[in-house]
Amino acid sequence: MLVETPVVLFIVAALTAIVLLLLMVLLNQTQKKSSNSNNASKNLENLRKYLLVDPVTSAYNQAFLAKKIEEELYRSARYNAQFTMAIFDFSKLLEKLDDDTSVSVFRKNVISAVRDTRYSDFVATLDDFKLAVLFTMTQRSSSEVPINRLLHKFEEVLKQDGIDKTPELKVLSFPEDKADIEKLIKELKE
Repeated sequence: MLVETPVVLFIVAALTAIVLLLLMVLLNQTQKKSSNSNNASKNLENLRKYLLVDPVTSAYNQAFLAKKIEEELYRSARYNAQFTMAIFDFSKLLEKLDDDTSVSVFRKNVISAVRDTRYSDFVATLDDFKLAVLFTMTQRSSSEVPINRLLHKFEEVLKQDGIDKTPELKVLSFPEDKADIEKLIKELKE
């Protein structure tokens, strides 16, 4: 027969508390699993956003840019419209800086570009310190003003870090540069 001493009562109470705690943990995990299945589509949507957009600069990645260029090609063919793309190459300006400084300077310029472009345009980072801006429904001549404004802004930002040059610029327009644009799409997808 079990003797009811304070020590035995304490041990029984402790074991009961442990069992109740384990049951609460199991119940909590079960609720999380059902909650997770309900929120799976929301989590997937958030994941897609982070895969498409750099959380630091808010610029799109090159896979998203390739998709957007393809969409612009279809839209341009459908509506007989034009679009222009500017690629700013910062690699030669940043090659003499250490890695952390290069990344920091490039990010400042990307953030500047994101802030200074129209809502309908897309700013994307590419490999090797390149930045692309897709000017939708915009002829080459109409894109000169925003491109020059970006170059001026980059010059200001770079001067803050002691760099007195601007990035190299390559401009592609549809339909004039269709072959180069299609080649760029293939490179972006690789």
